[in-house]
Amino acid sequence: LRYLDAQHRHERDRVARQQLEGRIRDVVTELDAEALGRLHGGLPRTGPGWVAVATRLGTEALAGGDEERAAALLRELEEAGAGSSTSAAELGSSLEETRRVDWFAVGAILPLSGRARLVGEQVRAGLELAAGAGREGQDALRLVVRDSADADAARLVEELVETERVSAIVGPVDASSAEAAARRAQELGVPLLTLTIRPGITDAGEWVLRPFQTNEAEVEALLGHAIARLGLRSFAVLYPEASYGRRLARIAEREVGELGGTIVVSQGYEPSTTSFVEICQQLGEHEFDALVVPDRSRAVSLIAPALAAAGLWSQPAGRSAGPEGTRPVQLLLPSAAFDPGLLRQAGRYLQGATFATPLWVSESLPAATSFDERYRALGGRAPSALASQAHDALQILRAARGLAAGRTRARLLAALLELESA
Repeated sequence: LRYLDAQHRHERDRVARQQLEGRIRDVVTELDAEALGRLHGGLPRTGPGWVAVATRLGTEALAGGDEERAAALLRELEEAGAGSSTSAAELGSSLEETRRVDWFAVGAILPLSGRARLVGEQVRAGLELAAGAGREGQDALRLVVRDSADADAARLVEELVETERVSAIVGPVDASSAEAAARRAQELGVPLLTLTIRPGITDAGEWVLRPFQTNEAEVEALLGHAIARLGLRSFAVLYPEASYGRRLARIAEREVGELGGTIVVSQGYEPSTTSFVEICQQLGEHEFDALVVPDRSRAVSLIAPALAAAGLWSQPAGRSAGPEGTRPVQLLLPSAAFDPGLLRQAGRYLQGATFATPLWVSESLPAATSFDERYRALGGRAPSALASQAHDALQILRAARGLAAGRTRARLLAALLELESA
């Protein structure tokens, strides 16, 4: 580095000087802390070598939370006449942004009043567990929660960013609030980890992320498992005649076709349906290996016994039929259909059913078991899917904070995108 720095001082050709500056930056990138310290005190402050060293030391000081050290190095760069250099300007910009952000504050926009209050309370409990509620230390995050009920979600995003200086925001849950919040988060440049299943929500821009699989991805995963792992080839789809159900039915038909399977029958029903006997009897007139039911647990609790009554007995793929006169069918159900109460109501008719679920508590999954136990201790009930997803969202933020190369929202977003693509 000393040699390159000296060569740069004597070089008069502009292009050659620029090439040397690039080589100097590359060398500085590879130096350890001890070497950087020696060179900071030993290089002449008029050359690009010292500027590159001081800038990297300032950047690393910021990444470690030492704003005072970063500010001191920036002053040294300015005193040396290098304050207008690109690298010094970037350090100054990062320092200014860091001062505008409370790195340990995370916002949350949840329904804490009104009809969706219970949902909001469950999500808040999941967030508090992940944030480190009840314990102190460097890992603890400060949750700043705002009520989305009857509120302007865009204004709440502004308040969290400009007044509370949060590093990121989790939520909202409902689709309309999430859309307004997503647009404003994109405009203000703050990472928003939305908890809505609304399709296309992340189209608002790169600052808007969804930290869990969509319903569409779940259906694709279920069918991929059924065809590639279970060897099933013929399918039926039973779906509610609503935008949600029709969309997932179309995705199922497309995915089965792409994977070489066949949709034998696709049948809709009104979302208000309470008796599925006749519908299931009509399904029973067709031969198929598996049935996809993209609906919630209430409907599945009624559909499962109606299928059994029609001679379609839920069994794992490859198993023989249940009672005499029935034939086996593999049920494929998204996470919206999973609820602990469903197994108590209709578990006899769901033997071997395959669910896509965001949280499965098992001795083989100690992290999920630990979350379940801690959530019950905090909230007095089993965690909902949304509570689990909110908890995971904050854990993802925590992991991204550890990867971020600086304490700014832009650096946090870069780390989140890196995790997303890993």
